[in-house]
Amino acid sequence: MKHHRIAAILIMCMMAAMTYAQESNVYKLANQNGMEALITTEGGRVVSLKAPNWNGRMENVISEKPPRQQLPAMTVESADNNRITLRNEDVKITYTLTDQNALDIDILNYGQNSAVGNVMINIGGDPSRNILAQHLWIDCKKFKKARQLSAYHKELAENGSLLQSGFAHTFQLLHPGNNRKPAVIMYDTQSGRALTVYTTAPAVRLYSYPGLDGVGFAPQSSATRTKLVFKFTTDPPVIAPSQM
Repeated sequence: MKHHRIAAILIMCMMAAMTYAQESNVYKLANQNGMEALITTEGGRVVSLKAPNWNGRMENVISEKPPRQQLPAMTVESADNNRITLRNEDVKITYTLTDQNALDIDILNYGQNSAVGNVMINIGGDPSRNILAQHLWIDCKKFKKARQLSAYHKELAENGSLLQSGFAHTFQLLHPGNNRKPAVIMYDTQSGRALTVYTTAPAVRLYSYPGLDGVGFAPQSSATRTKLVFKFTTDPPVIAPSQM
């Protein structure tokens, strides 16, 4: 009887794992430049995003950490080669991978608890190398010069904004609601890869976790709809004097 009970438990676990695997699917988006994004229906997260470095080699710039808790499943409303729309009762998210090497995230909130899966990015493409050597510029009054992220890390630590060995801080943008002006610019000298973040939100939360192998950009807005765009290039970013 004991062996039969163990076998029954194993079968139940296998059935549960199969059900979870069926509920959590991964979809691939691609553009004509060779960029690829993998989106999972588990919380609508981006689990991989391959972008070119200075010599054209595609590298994954997503710092994929396993979620601390199981995220809500989302259903696929529509999907094609470069766009997918996911939704549940709280939120609708459309991901579009454009031929301009931009990942466009359109978020439509229905409820109060409509958390979107974290997008943790390491533009260096090497998860073993931390982000502190990357250069960062933010469209806000306090941080208007592009500096190494280590300088922000030190300043945020002095201001008590540390999250253990990571950090978390919300920046009010100078051009709120305007997704034509850059909200954040990051540049990595080793890979030559640059990231420009655009958003319709009035503020952006910049955060990282222990290990500092990725940085997140979360739009902070009470609006029902928010757009967040990550555009990748291999050219050094140009910041106009009026933006400094």
